[in-house]
Amino acid sequence: MTPLSGAPDRSMADEDRREYWDSIHSRHELAGTGDEWAVEVLSAFPDIVSLLELGCGRGALSQALVEAGYRVHATDISPVAVELTKRRCDKVVTRAMDHSGPLPFDAGSFDAVIADLSLHYFDWKTTVAAVGEIRRVLRPSGILAGRVNSNDDKNYGAGHGTEVEPGLFVFEGHYKRFFDRSMLKAMLLGFETIEMSHREINRYGRVKRVRQFMARKKG
Repeated sequence: MTPLSGAPDRSMADEDRREYWDSIHSRHELAGTGDEWAVEVLSAFPDIVSLLELGCGRGALSQALVEAGYRVHATDISPVAVELTKRRCDKVVTRAMDHSGPLPFDAGSFDAVIADLSLHYFDWKTTVAAVGEIRRVLRPSGILAGRVNSNDDKNYGAGHGTEVEPGLFVFEGHYKRFFDRSMLKAMLLGFETIEMSHREINRYGRVKRVRQFMARKKG
């Protein structure tokens, strides 16, 4: 893939992302509990059993989902994060992997996919392909639930760095995307939208603005 104008080479960007998140997770280890938003929203779907979590971080949400009775397969680009997630909750199945590429799972493997703040790091072509892979590994009528950076998330970098695509910035060598409503709708083609909302959450002691969504696989 040809790099975007002004953006770092993709292979280097992926390597940098892995090292960046390894560094963060190594410093913070098991600190922080996170919030359990996905447990609440998934409770409306009693037929959901198996979950794929993309970008599990240090495992706070993974643990909450397991404790709520779900069978969780948690993944992250950072091997350090995956190790900490397993340490936090040994009932979680874990895998270190980069979900910007093809997912190593069979079609229809999961009832739901959780992508909490993990789909806003890519150029548009990669983002669309990643969501296509999510759709593939979901069972018919499976659920995708997630949160992404909002385009007004000023405390966490909206408008900073070099804009290389609409909504996508390069700052300190890393991609970071900020979604408006129309961009989120475009990302979810192939899904029936159940919820799409603009919310404020507390993230490391600061207000973070996100776009929260839940959608059902069509077909």
